[in-house]
Amino acid sequence: MAARGLRACRLARLTLFLILIHLGVASATALTSAALPINAPQNRVCLGTETFTSKQFTRIGLSLTGLAYVVLLLVIALIGWKCLGYV
Repeated sequence: MAARGLRACRLARLTLFLILIHLGVASATALTSAALPINAPQNRVCLGTETFTSKQFTRIGLSLTGLAYVVLLLVIALIGWKCLGYV
């Protein structure tokens, strides 16, 4: 009986971890698209009105993408590994 409860607990932790991973990958993918100069109507408006240059868009997008990846790795390392019992 205890083995079944332990298995269910491990399955629940693994499920939560996989959900967090998928959310992280989805948000990282969304942030990666920010590095492209023109990928949305809002960006076309900014570039069309010459508010920003393509170089500024790319520089800020790459910086935010790198920061998002670091935050994602820290969250996985600090929370995800604890949930799985690795730390």
